[in-house]
Amino acid sequence: MMALGLLMPASCWAGQVCFQRSTNALIEYQSVGTPGTCTKNATSNGIPAADVEERMVTAAEWATIKEAQIDQPAKAAQQAREQARHQKALKLRQKLGLTDQEFEDLRDALRD
Repeated sequence: MMALGLLMPASCWAGQVCFQRSTNALIEYQSVGTPGTCTKNATSNGIPAADVEERMVTAAEWATIKEAQIDQPAKAAQQAREQARHQKALKLRQKLGLTDQEFEDLRDALRD
């Protein structure tokens, strides 16, 4: 790792990440941190040190990790909430016997 550090200037590193080895789940990201801090934080929260992988990442690596483990799951959860809300609205509209326009008018009136 020392040789890699000599070849790549410090400005290339985005920070450090900590993964749980058994699940490959992101535990923590630090843009500025001291090596060992992520591991210490993970073990203080009950994760065995042997199950923790801490490493430095570049900005490109962090962007890939963030997209896969934070952004995509958040988008999927938002889509699931929107779909559930849509299904509830459809069921309620049918139960009330309203047309689409009548239901939208009711929604608008309740928002005002």
